[in-house]
Amino acid sequence: MLILTFVSCKNESSQEPVEASTTNESEITATKEQFENEKMVLGKLSNQSFEQAILTSGMIDVPPHNKANISTFMGGYVVKTPLLVGNRVTQGQLLVTLENTDYVELQQQYLELTEQLAYLKNEFERQKTLYDEKISSQKNYLQAESNYKSSLAHQNGLKKKLQMLNINPVNVENGQFTSTINLYAPIDGNVSKVNVSNGSYVSPADVILELVDTDHIHLELSVFEKDIMHLKKGQTIRFKIPEASNETYEAEVHLLGTIIDETTRRVK
Repeated sequence: MLILTFVSCKNESSQEPVEASTTNESEITATKEQFENEKMVLGKLSNQSFEQAILTSGMIDVPPHNKANISTFMGGYVVKTPLLVGNRVTQGQLLVTLENTDYVELQQQYLELTEQLAYLKNEFERQKTLYDEKISSQKNYLQAESNYKSSLAHQNGLKKKLQMLNINPVNVENGQFTSTINLYAPIDGNVSKVNVSNGSYVSPADVILELVDTDHIHLELSVFEKDIMHLKKGQTIRFKIPEASNETYEAEVHLLGTIIDETTRRVK
């Protein structure tokens, strides 16, 4: 907080100007000659607004939905990765191609089960007709129903896995198998990290690429708890990026945190 003290001076015409005098350390005196030479003027007391600066530090970041870690739920070997750090990508753009015989086995399981389902469905419908006509037992009907619905659920699960691997189930049903899968960009953004190269094996736990969309970039600042009460939404702040330049930029407070870090006693 900056405190200023204003001291008023009175000029007595019956007294001679004094060149020097003993004063308090908080006072400043000036002769008439000094007053005129420095072109001083007398003003009036008035209310003034003074800025109260809160110094803090932070980092540049983006919201969670503007970041994407690219990975796969079935491992494979990288056969194509055309991107470098800094490349701009659009949603739906090819990022990396993986290859693994496990993909072929999954498609085989799906096709075999799909063909088996046709028989199980016919058997279920046949047993239902026989049961309705009191020709077959309820046990046979329920067994046929269980076999069909269980296999149908299994097929739907395999179908979902194929779709998550970007493999078209219709192509598999037509006998068109592939040993490769493609991974595509889920958002627009820039490549911020590449963790693989051609020939690398990636497991489901590995992050292959990282994407960042900087269209909604923001500052994340840490403020001491004693200063948080001086901040509010919509308030203008000024900041610098020392690593980039000495230029001062302006921004606006958008959100205020409500949780105090127990270790640092700061709020984000």
